[in-house]
Amino acid sequence: MQRLVTLLCCVALTPLGLAEEDARSARAILDRAIEAMGGAKALSKPALSGSSRGTLEAVGNRSNVTNEWTVQGLDQLKWSSELTLNDNLVSIVVVLNKNQAWIQGNNNPSNEIDKEQTRPLQQGFAALRLAESLVPLTEKEWTLSSLGEIKFDTVTAIGIKAVKKGLPELDLYFDKKTHLPIRAEMRLTEQGGKDVPYVAKFANYKKIDERQCFTRLTVLREDKIVLEMERSDIKVLDRLDDDTFAKP
Repeated sequence: MQRLVTLLCCVALTPLGLAEEDARSARAILDRAIEAMGGAKALSKPALSGSSRGTLEAVGNRSNVTNEWTVQGLDQLKWSSELTLNDNLVSIVVVLNKNQAWIQGNNNPSNEIDKEQTRPLQQGFAALRLAESLVPLTEKEWTLSSLGEIKFDTVTAIGIKAVKKGLPELDLYFDKKTHLPIRAEMRLTEQGGKDVPYVAKFANYKKIDERQCFTRLTVLREDKIVLEMERSDIKVLDRLDDDTFAKP
């Protein structure tokens, strides 16, 4: 009997056993976060829309910007912006529809964004959407592991790593007290093949239609702030027609 107990303990402590325990720990962290966000049912509605205002790093300059945006799933985005560049008011529309993306400026004919630039846009957008929807991370295609505890300023966070074939590794951190997502980290391969670290920070959550939505977003590229936004007028939507994300 003692030998059997010893054998079972050894099996439990093998790398495979430790990996399985780590995966269960990460899944428990994710499940708590899903509940804190409002639960899987509340998070199941696929689309959001809203407004935002803040600053954006554009063409080497920091510009004030206002936006109207609609998102759906992990791969559909319509982002309409007005910003000032070189003392000129510029309107820009960016649309991502699965594997295609376009940009339109000042109501001129739109141009398709090339594949090399579309891919980091797709991946970065998917990471942001995963952080605010979470439920897709429960699918079997994702491998989860625990990142342990870490402190960001005065907030103690607990993290998980999410890995899926074809996407960059995603590190997600949750406030240990509220279980809400506060930070996402990833590396994106930009045009020219440069591998660049990005960090997205989420704050000032507000309950909207039974789910928690962050209203402040900060994005850093190589530790430099490139986007700061305050989101408002957020609406939780049922599935939208794909025409919403058609070429502008």
